[in-house]
Amino acid sequence: LPSPLASPVTVNRQEFDLHSSHLLTTLNLSANKGFRMAAARFVVPNASFHSPNDVALIPLLQEFQITNDSPLIAQILLEQQLVDTLSLIRLKEKEAREKLKKDEAEASEQAKKNSSSKQDPQGSKKKSKKLVLSKEGKIAKEQAEMLLENILHAYRQAQGRLDAQAHQTQQAIVSHHGVILQKVPKDEDCNLFLSAYKELWDNEKRHLYIKEMIPVMKQVGEENNGENVIQLPYIQLFQISEADSPIVTALINEQYLLDIDTELKRRIAKPDSDQKILIKNSEEKLSSCSEAAAALIQKHYRRQSVKIHPDRKGESYRQAFEDFTDARNVLRDDILRRLYLREMLSVAKTFGKGYMESSHDAWNNKNRPDIAERDGSGFHEDQQR
Repeated sequence: LPSPLASPVTVNRQEFDLHSSHLLTTLNLSANKGFRMAAARFVVPNASFHSPNDVALIPLLQEFQITNDSPLIAQILLEQQLVDTLSLIRLKEKEAREKLKKDEAEASEQAKKNSSSKQDPQGSKKKSKKLVLSKEGKIAKEQAEMLLENILHAYRQAQGRLDAQAHQTQQAIVSHHGVILQKVPKDEDCNLFLSAYKELWDNEKRHLYIKEMIPVMKQVGEENNGENVIQLPYIQLFQISEADSPIVTALINEQYLLDIDTELKRRIAKPDSDQKILIKNSEEKLSSCSEAAAALIQKHYRRQSVKIHPDRKGESYRQAFEDFTDARNVLRDDILRRLYLREMLSVAKTFGKGYMESSHDAWNNKNRPDIAERDGSGFHEDQQR
């Protein structure tokens, strides 16, 4: 990887807005220049322009410590608009090729009919060895070919602009790396930062990742609040009261990655080879986060159980200890923990804290393994199905 630049790359906001507003206009003029046939003119599709917050929420960019007011965000937004524009042009190219193929088949069929209908002076049918298209067929074919040529011309123009913008974005990433690396302590956050840098520095990986993740993050939104988490009954029974505790942070992060992974898989029903890698990376991050959360839960149990064990503190602590252990049994199970947090946090957001206890009881009656077995059903089998 290249060494960081001496000075950071900055973007003037007025120049940024002006460039983005005139980008598609320039492509349209370039695509249509020099062609006289109005029916063959191609207008470059308008790609949607994303907000800085849409990009700043992406996990990999957060690991790279990019905020929505960072100059690098402006570079990524411009780059992503060009990536989206190229995708739209590809779709138009596919449609144009399919239409051209269809028109050629129809024109050929019509030419066969015209040729077979001709008769010689004796009244017998005479087939022409060479099929001749009608005037209308020739014009339609020329227009379709010209339209395809215009689309390819627009694609080359957009690809050239994307290459130039990708180079600028890459420079900004290198610059940001140099600035932040001096501030990041040598710990796990530093490893995440360096790993994110390697992923983002690669143009193709960056384009694919951000393109797929922006709509996912629009749907998922921001992380849950720690204050909401500590209001959940099982969290309270597990004697966790600090919203910024390591366990709460790990639970929030796990739920966030779970929501992202679920939405990503929902959007990509039939992934290609590159998308499969993206999904695999998402699953690995979620798995790693779940393991970390389970380890913190078990560590907290060992440390806290000594303080409230009835053999040491007396029978008055027995109920608290049993509730504490019961909460541990739920929270250490990956399936139960994820399901409980997702459903109960949804209740907290939608209906407020007043419905927390009744929703907790309803959740237990439906999902607890011991209750499910008593009622003749198996929770894990149902969830896995």
